[in-house]
Amino acid sequence: GHRVQVLRHRLKDPGTRLVEQRQRLDETLLRMRHAVQNVITRSRERLSAPAGRLRLHSPEKQIDTLNATVGILENRLKTGMQNRLSAHRAAMERTVARLETVSPLSVLSRGYSLVIAQKDNRIVRNAEEVKEGDKLRIRPHSGEILCEVTGTHTDHIYGKGKT
Repeated sequence: GHRVQVLRHRLKDPGTRLVEQRQRLDETLLRMRHAVQNVITRSRERLSAPAGRLRLHSPEKQIDTLNATVGILENRLKTGMQNRLSAHRAAMERTVARLETVSPLSVLSRGYSLVIAQKDNRIVRNAEEVKEGDKLRIRPHSGEILCEVTGTHTDHIYGKGKT
């Protein structure tokens, strides 16, 4: 009798036993889920730092950085070239202005003329270079005058020393 009651007390109802085992299984599954979640979280944390460093040093990031640098350098180059071009243009304009003041065309525009011996296309610089009968071309600012020497004066003051 007594032994049967002790055994019966130890022997639980199979339904109750299944419920208890199911609860233990649920608790175990829950602990396992938490453990797996913790492992995943720790793994993500361990990987996030290197991944962040990799993103900083990724080829795309380096290409973006290099493209930005190229853009900055292109702008500097354009600005430098424009500045140099402006400086060269200003220097050239000053040189052209100086040349224009001594240009034969500028001199001609003020009323002077070139005298050219027709026989050898040589510029006549003084009266002694020509003689009576020589043909000359006179080149004023515009056009040309053809003439023949009828006489010369060798003195620097006009009207003296006829030859």
